[in-house]
Amino acid sequence: MIDYEYFERPSPLLNEVGARIVRELHRVLSSPELSLSPELKFSLNRSFAACSPVLLNHLGLLDEIPAFKTNGKLASQFSYEIAMIKRLLTNELKVKELLSGDNQLIVDLVFAILISDVGKAGVMEAVENQPSLVIQRIFNQAIFTDAHKEWLKKAKPTDFPDQIRELIEELPEVDRKNIFEKGIFFSLPIEAYLYVIKQVALGLAKNNADLTDKAENLFTLTKGEQEFLLSIGVDPIKTPMRSFFTNSHIRFGRIFLNDGNLLNNEQKEMAPLALSHHLSQGVLPKGTDIDLFLNDQQLLRKAAFLEILDKFDAFYSRFKENDCVAARESTWKIISSNLKSNYGQYPELVDVYKEIFDSMVGSEII
Repeated sequence: MIDYEYFERPSPLLNEVGARIVRELHRVLSSPELSLSPELKFSLNRSFAACSPVLLNHLGLLDEIPAFKTNGKLASQFSYEIAMIKRLLTNELKVKELLSGDNQLIVDLVFAILISDVGKAGVMEAVENQPSLVIQRIFNQAIFTDAHKEWLKKAKPTDFPDQIRELIEELPEVDRKNIFEKGIFFSLPIEAYLYVIKQVALGLAKNNADLTDKAENLFTLTKGEQEFLLSIGVDPIKTPMRSFFTNSHIRFGRIFLNDGNLLNNEQKEMAPLALSHHLSQGVLPKGTDIDLFLNDQQLLRKAAFLEILDKFDAFYSRFKENDCVAARESTWKIISSNLKSNYGQYPELVDVYKEIFDSMVGSEII
């Protein structure tokens, strides 16, 4: 007998943050805004009940509110997963029609969204005060804002400590130009990036001693954290932030999800799809090849749907001030550009993505 009241009686193995994820998922399914069938609710409950406490505890690390506002907002990383799940469930009939699926399709997509960014919480089960938590801290607290861009545009290399300045001077000229003329910080190494946002945070803290301490502690790597990052192949003085933000969390997610018996067989089948939500950028989890999607049209359509949904939410919820039109335009612009750049030999990918994108816009899924 499947325990569909799991959310009322969660596992004692859940810690505080894991239990919070359970409650949040329960609130989503109980939302009066949704008109889900009892059968679909039952299937979703069953899917959530099958999630191991370790996975839920790990996801709970992404539900941490940042100390400093990002683009005027104080929202956790996990809140964006919830936003996508809500958008999916609100439009579940349209999604079933678009992707020719049934209730199981919706359950699978919800689970894929749920675990898609699990790598942002790190590569291993979290232990309090361990250096491995630095990954979670960067993704929760050191996310970029317009303020960082403006700080860079007003800065010059001599505004940086010697070690950071030397890192920047080693970058190609085009990257240095983008940094100081356009405020584009993706090419900054982790150490340099953290220095920039620390300066912004200290400016926001003003005379608030508590926030000043947070700015110093949140955006300074300890020796142990530096050594941990090096041990997992992330050199804080060489790894560009673009690579860390995009590539690394996919690799971290694969490492974490491949650990032992964390996922059941059904969940394991969804992991490659979930971790391929940067497909257009040429970023796929190790062991997953573009041929997997080229040879499976249905899988490709699901991947396109999830990536479009993910990028639309990023622009809509985080960067475009809830401007739906601007978020749509930015979503297609970046996806089409990436596909042509990374998969020029496969023009059919653009065709599939465009069809899914147009259908999602036409049916107002996005």
